[in-house]
Amino acid sequence: MINQPSFMPLDPIMMSYLTSHYEKLVSTLLNSRGKLIKGSAILTLMKINSNNSLKIFTDSSIKYPNLFNNRLDTLETLGLIRKTDAVNLEYIITFLGLWQIESSKNIIDINLLLEEIQSEKIRTSLINQPLNEKEKLIIFSLLSLRSFSISSSMDLNVETNPDNWLSILNNVIIPKLKFYKVVAKDFSLLSDSGNEHPIRFIMRRANNLSTKTDGLFSSPGNSQYFLAIDILDKKNASNQISFLLRKVFAMKKSYELNEELKDFLCSTPYNESLHVTQSFEFIQYEWDSIIREAVDQFTLL
Repeated sequence: MINQPSFMPLDPIMMSYLTSHYEKLVSTLLNSRGKLIKGSAILTLMKINSNNSLKIFTDSSIKYPNLFNNRLDTLETLGLIRKTDAVNLEYIITFLGLWQIESSKNIIDINLLLEEIQSEKIRTSLINQPLNEKEKLIIFSLLSLRSFSISSSMDLNVETNPDNWLSILNNVIIPKLKFYKVVAKDFSLLSDSGNEHPIRFIMRRANNLSTKTDGLFSSPGNSQYFLAIDILDKKNASNQISFLLRKVFAMKKSYELNEELKDFLCSTPYNESLHVTQSFEFIQYEWDSIIREAVDQFTLL
């Protein structure tokens, strides 16, 4: 076991400033991701791509207009915060600042950090692995019903939802995937679920799906599942959806697929969502446009 490196001693006022930055970043992370990995902002940020990570840091900046403060200068000199706007004195916390807070609170230590770095190397190799048929079904189903947040998630705690989701998959989603030749003609959810409900069976066993989709498949617990699409940045949302379509369809590309996919993904949520959710925040024209852009990006570029 490696000895824990000491964190820097700060006076109470400097610690107060740094804690304010930390708490704002954590709040921004929770709004974006829903939860922290092992209670740590550092570990959570490690799972987020660089563009999203930069946005989270930027969105958590704090302004100190017209304020000359030696303690802020000291925090910046120590590398715990950094200035993003020299005119308005706008600062963000750094990873070293996050380490200062989380190590002092025993949220994280060097051994846990090294363990996560090791698992991240394994995670990177998994991202490049293709999805199996059931994983493709899960992703395409959540895309088709636009389950892009916890409020619009596949929530299997609602008594009627497992049966309703099963009906949608059997009658709408699976036939479409067979038409696209993404799953085999004899593919079925009923073949190996035994006495367990087929939807609960397939969802509970999607153990590597979050890793294979670079963290976009989210299962925060309590039998709820959704795609953690960046709903605040529409361009990034389109890129993420396009990435997921590539995972489902691999190299299948054509003009016919482009038009067929857009029609399907822009009609299915209007026809089926009412059966499985009470949230319709993504069932609107704005998201139709984002979906169409994502399909174009996948099939034509």
